[in-house]
Amino acid sequence: MQFLLLFVILALFVPPALRRIAAWKKQSEAERAFTMRFALFTWVIATLFVLIFVRVPSIRLILLLPGFVIGTMLVKWWQNSRARLRREAETETNFDRARRIN
Repeated sequence: MQFLLLFVILALFVPPALRRIAAWKKQSEAERAFTMRFALFTWVIATLFVLIFVRVPSIRLILLLPGFVIGTMLVKWWQNSRARLRREAETETNFDRARRIN
């Protein structure tokens, strides 16, 4: 039974992890650096919100709205920044191809 449970867990978590690793390798160096910085920043912000949420019970409801607004702003900024970095990387590769042809 434990073997079956282990197999199910591996079947559920290994393929998505491998896809993420493959996608990570396809990213440009600038996009990887941005991803790491953004992940660290969001973890710090999320930890601060959770600590405030737990330590100060009187402002729990008041804190939910700014948390939602900040979260949606961060998601939109994340998407725009990644799209910009991908466009820049694509432009650089197009210039490299043009240089090789001439």
